[in-house]
Amino acid sequence: MVATELPMELWDMTISYLHDDLKALSACGQTCRAMVPIARPYLFRDISFSSDNELTVFDELLSSSPHLASYARSIRLLGVVREIPELRKLGLRQFAIWRHILPAFLDMLPAVTQLKAKHLYLHGPPLDNLIQLASPVKHLILEDCKFKDILDFSRLVASFPELEQITLERVCMEEMEDDENLFDSTPLPPPQLRQIALANMPDSSIVDWLLGEDNKIDSLVHQIGWNGITGSTMLEYMLVELGPYLRNLHLRVGTDADFDDFTGTYGPPEVSLTPCTALESCTLQIVLAQEFHRDSPELSWAPMLLAQLSAPELRTLVLRLVAPHMGGINRDGTWDYHRNTTVPFDDLSALDWPAIEAALARDACKGLRQFVLEGFGEAAALEATIKERCPQLHERGILLLRSVEFVMKQQDATNLGSR
Repeated sequence: MVATELPMELWDMTISYLHDDLKALSACGQTCRAMVPIARPYLFRDISFSSDNELTVFDELLSSSPHLASYARSIRLLGVVREIPELRKLGLRQFAIWRHILPAFLDMLPAVTQLKAKHLYLHGPPLDNLIQLASPVKHLILEDCKFKDILDFSRLVASFPELEQITLERVCMEEMEDDENLFDSTPLPPPQLRQIALANMPDSSIVDWLLGEDNKIDSLVHQIGWNGITGSTMLEYMLVELGPYLRNLHLRVGTDADFDDFTGTYGPPEVSLTPCTALESCTLQIVLAQEFHRDSPELSWAPMLLAQLSAPELRTLVLRLVAPHMGGINRDGTWDYHRNTTVPFDDLSALDWPAIEAALARDACKGLRQFVLEGFGEAAALEATIKERCPQLHERGILLLRSVEFVMKQQDATNLGSR
């Protein structure tokens, strides 16, 4: 039987289909020589280091094949976390010190655009070597990381002049004293930095530095209220400071946050979306603390938040209600709410639709072109309900019922901006 030579387009399609399956990509490269140059960019696109052995192996690989360095687009530095029961009860973790002196080959990776550090204490030589990274990093992700002080944090962030986005989750300082001289000696944030994503409010010194006098932040992704961490005061501070310039807002509100912080039922509200007058797109994700019930008082959060919007240039508005999904029973007999899903369209008819219609009919939302409501299941009944109860909203033609099941681990908020 004579072998038929396949067109290169088919090779490319096959490999791209397997782009996230490293085992399959490796097998392809070992099976057919023609697949090697096609598979390499995917095999070496994302690199992760968590041990001396991994560093040594990759260093030796680049020594023999330096051309592979041009394929790297993402680097992850992972520390080992040892759970300490006494700290775990307090919601704290032990931070691991990155024991390895980052090798010189990091300077040989010219195209890395994303850097992620997790479970690390960045100080001293490890921090100094990381600052020497010569790649055009555009997205920096720090999760469960600890710095000595704001100066160390600012030195790392400012070392990436092309940085456009920073994501922070559980980032703290070892030294908390308020030293104005230390803060004054910090470098300026990168000039291209436009988007910040925050989960579990970082130290106030970090926020103060990011929102300095020359800040140009126009996109904010933020989580408030989940696992008992609210940070409403700091969120209000950011919204006031960024409000006139903020064009894109993605706010994830856990309903374990203090309801009065938003409504002001018993006093002036601490948090309001009103200062965000320049918004062009806004996503409001309301995370229910318990399974969805049609008579849940938490449903009032949706029209209440929409009524706070005051952005005439707002074009796209996304509303997403998310509820825990029972994944099973734990050993202690409690339910394991290990993932969240959007609320079914049938249940979303329980929202106060006249109040939503009134909120979106204000002059403050006159420029709205698309109101996206996310859920899953059959949407015809909900659309009929909205048409009957809110004819003006329906006639505007801006409503889009988008089917998204949206599964998310509760403890992983790094990708706040994704569905």
